[in-house]
Amino acid sequence: MIIIQLMITKKRTITCAAVSSLFLLMACSPAVPTRTRMLDDQLENPLFAERYYDELVENMVEIEIYENPLAHDPQKKRLIERTRKEGLENAKKANSVQNTGKTAALISMETYTKGIVLLTDTHLFFSSEFEIIPGVELHVFLTETVDPRDVTFPDETAVDLGIVQSAYGHQSYALPASMTGALRMRSIVLWDKALERLHGFGQLHSL
Repeated sequence: MIIIQLMITKKRTITCAAVSSLFLLMACSPAVPTRTRMLDDQLENPLFAERYYDELVENMVEIEIYENPLAHDPQKKRLIERTRKEGLENAKKANSVQNTGKTAALISMETYTKGIVLLTDTHLFFSSEFEIIPGVELHVFLTETVDPRDVTFPDETAVDLGIVQSAYGHQSYALPASMTGALRMRSIVLWDKALERLHGFGQLHSL
């Protein structure tokens, strides 16, 4: 009986401690999260981040310009102003990252393609406006060739970054660890490996 009672007492103590820790965590956490982990990951993409923060700032400015009743609440007005300032700062940061890399506007070849890409020393980023007609085995390539139509593609300088993650929207590709001097690349190519077909490409250039 003593052993059982000790076990029950110990279990209750552990349970109470766990519940206390949970309530402490809840008390320290914001009641309504302002961002999700998914959004945090998306904001690692400078092209996505610049659009996100530009539109956020525009939204806050319009509240004030059109004299929305929200702007007459002192607490909400401070929140709107803080959000606007933070948005401006983050948009500038995203833009400064773009200035250190190379960008390209994608053009259609044998199928419809559109969007902007950004190449940095470590990643290739696609804008949220990216669209492409799906293929059988559509891959993303970087190459030192200016125009893939001028060579037998993939040429010897081409680096395969893998299959296209999605035919629509922003995405990012980590460059191989063995790849050095990424900014020497001159074009991004969207190539269907199964059909050996050029869907589209873009010539990379510094801003």
